[in-house]
Amino acid sequence: MEESINKTEEDGFVEWIHQTEDADILGVSASQEVGDEEWSVFISVAEFVREEPLEGKFRELMAKSLSEVEGVSSVEEEDREVWLVEGNANGKELVMASVKALKSIYPELKQYMNEF
Repeated sequence: MEESINKTEEDGFVEWIHQTEDADILGVSASQEVGDEEWSVFISVAEFVREEPLEGKFRELMAKSLSEVEGVSSVEEEDREVWLVEGNANGKELVMASVKALKSIYPELKQYMNEF
């Protein structure tokens, strides 16, 4: 599976996007207004994972993986699929940490999405 993390900058915003053939499960992006210390991390599959025990496991894993990125001072869920990350973190590292976490439970997410 081809994957890459690409950076775009437009109109005072910077965004890091994980490009993958399996965007429904592994789609992640982090965006920030230039000069701000808050990132919005969008995780595609979060919109769909709504059943326990997978939802609790998934949300705990995402919060933990984002909070462990160097420079992160706080992590909170803004919406079902958006986490707000404050601190002096690197957007690419936030995306990489999120993708790594998603891959650690990929078989469960894939099965859930196939049954969805």
